[in-house]
Amino acid sequence: MQIRTVSKKLSYGADVVKDNPYVIKEANDVVKDVVKETDDVVKEKANVTKEFAKAQRQIYKLISQTPQISAAQMSENMGISLRQVQRYLKQLSDLNLIVRDGGRKNGIWKILDDEYEGFFKRI
Repeated sequence: MQIRTVSKKLSYGADVVKDNPYVIKEANDVVKDVVKETDDVVKEKANVTKEFAKAQRQIYKLISQTPQISAAQMSENMGISLRQVQRYLKQLSDLNLIVRDGGRKNGIWKILDDEYEGFFKRI
């Protein structure tokens, strides 16, 4: 009984690799693409943070003036949609910066943020 082995040469020429759609781009191109995408995400996040900080100040001011204020009233005063105000209130609640004492109708907002103490006096 005889066993034969056949070996194939597995080195490809550059033209085979270049024409193959499944071969990944050069490493430099991949890195550039990843950096660009990451840059876009970071810029987006920064804009959201600025908007959130601005809304946070407005919400704090409204709560300090009228603790029983509703989200709808905040929406009217801030000039943004009710849904957006609800999102901001949820974020602030999740961060334990504000809390609602009492029910939806008869409750009041309380600011728990330690940095808030005397915030509007400093401005």
